[in-house]
Amino acid sequence: MNASTRNRRGAPGIEVIQYLRAAAAILVVYYHTLNYSRSSFWPKLGSEGVDVFFVISGFIMAYTTTGQNSTENRWRESIDFMWRRILRVVPLYWIALTLAWRKEIFSGQGNLLTLQDYLFIPHYHQTRSDMIWPHLVPGWTINYEMAFYLVFAFSILAGRYRLLTMLSFLGALALGAWNFGDKTDSVFTEFYGSPIVLEFGFGIILYLAISKHSLHIPQWTLGAMSATAAVIIFLPNQFHRAFADGMPAFILIYGLLQLQSSFRSKTLRLLGDASYSIYIFHLFALEAIEKLIRLSSLYLTIERDFSAILILRLAFAVGVGVLIHLVLEKPLTRFLQQLPTWWSSQARPTAKHQAAAISPGVPPARNHDDQALAGLSVISRHGMSLNDFPEIENPRDPVRAQGGNFLILKR
Repeated sequence: MNASTRNRRGAPGIEVIQYLRAAAAILVVYYHTLNYSRSSFWPKLGSEGVDVFFVISGFIMAYTTTGQNSTENRWRESIDFMWRRILRVVPLYWIALTLAWRKEIFSGQGNLLTLQDYLFIPHYHQTRSDMIWPHLVPGWTINYEMAFYLVFAFSILAGRYRLLTMLSFLGALALGAWNFGDKTDSVFTEFYGSPIVLEFGFGIILYLAISKHSLHIPQWTLGAMSATAAVIIFLPNQFHRAFADGMPAFILIYGLLQLQSSFRSKTLRLLGDASYSIYIFHLFALEAIEKLIRLSSLYLTIERDFSAILILRLAFAVGVGVLIHLVLEKPLTRFLQQLPTWWSSQARPTAKHQAAAISPGVPPARNHDDQALAGLSVISRHGMSLNDFPEIENPRDPVRAQGGNFLILKR
């Protein structure tokens, strides 16, 4: 058995992304579960998960667009990219948003803020006027994600320079906000000028670091790096979260992607696949279980045995999310992906790109069309495959991915 084969069989590769999503989803539910108790025994953490997922988002967008460097049909590739993100993210979010706005919508009292939420336009919250939140509070990250997708779609027009274009835009946005943000009262400047947008750039750099510059770092060093980053990300500090949490998230994901391990878990994989549903609907689930607890004798044990009640709430919210993922999210996404589009026949990658993208041992490319895929072979030699992405609806069409179940979190 050669080294390449051992790596492909032993390294969790992209599988670890799903495990991270699972862990972060549980942390998010835990974070909000604490809001239902006055107990100070359990640590208040979990919000850092959003930084992990913003870094993952940038990584996946760079990874799944590998090979989209041709000079032909760039507009169709760009439209196709954005359309598949919309299919993956928007329908489920709109369902949750409708539940959040249900009283106003069905009573005919919907207003401009309602429309803004459905169009992903940021605004100050109705009751928390100092926070830029939609009515469904966790949706603030969806607004970031959709804006990121849109800009990334336009960057595809730059072909092989798409990642450089994206990094330049994110850097210029953050730098401009740094210098001029305090001179304007615009909600858009405050929201999109936040340094947190740099975390998408960290994800792109992560992809480049793994695919273009594979370093031979000892396994024990990678493990120590990941463990240290996992601790640092939860430590309080005075830096902006983009640096305090985003940089440790970068190191954590880099280390775990490079580690060689035979660990596999179908449960964690399922929770990772369901992480989007878990978070989108977990606030509703927590409200429901809280009402059930208050109507039962369990309410009398909350202060006496808070740990048991916390676990009950946590398990219920996660279970509801998994159920929604299985009975709603997956069938709905599968149905929407089958809808025909006028550009799809022109946007499909060539057979050469398909073969290169799914082959785990692709040698270094010799022509310009294949050079952008050379880094993918490096990733594949670390046990990664495009087929490991749940975002990709057809393993035979790996370059056309429709987006990720990116976790969202209250900041």
